[in-house]
Amino acid sequence: GPSLISTADFDDNDGAKSFALDPSSTGCSVDSVTGAVSFISAGTCVVTSSIGEGNRFNAATSSTASFTIGKRAQTLTFDGANVSVSAATANLSATTDALTLDSGLGNYVFSLDNTQTSTSGCSVSGTTLSFTTQGDCYVKVTKSGNAHWQDGVKTAHFVVNGKLDRSIRILPKTDNTT
Repeated sequence: GPSLISTADFDDNDGAKSFALDPSSTGCSVDSVTGAVSFISAGTCVVTSSIGEGNRFNAATSSTASFTIGKRAQTLTFDGANVSVSAATANLSATTDALTLDSGLGNYVFSLDNTQTSTSGCSVSGTTLSFTTQGDCYVKVTKSGNAHWQDGVKTAHFVVNGKLDRSIRILPKTDNTT
């Protein structure tokens, strides 16, 4: 994951320098020699620096440096969305930018976005979008996050403008009178 180098202002080089995490720290680690902080997950990282006793100075410990590590925003991309569709069905698929630290992310879940008032004449079953009339259809994809990533949500617009299949049947005449 991302990292940074923590630094401390020491008067001189008299004494061994070190960096440490406060026991309350979560979501990070620190290299005790270099001060490199690595982010592991969301949490609060609290780092202190110390310099040991030297020939001219007593040992000293810094105040703490504290910072919050948030979850990264997960961006979903709808494959083949925001297009006109002329078939009666379309296969839905999506991708995420959460390609690292992705253990525990949920599955893609597709549903109609009922917050859009013009969604009509369509339905979603699994990854299949079906159309019953021409018009606008708004589909939402969601993917739950984990310790590193926020939940992802994306809505796409499909316009059904093609001709849809229909059926016709002949009904038998029930009486034989002319």
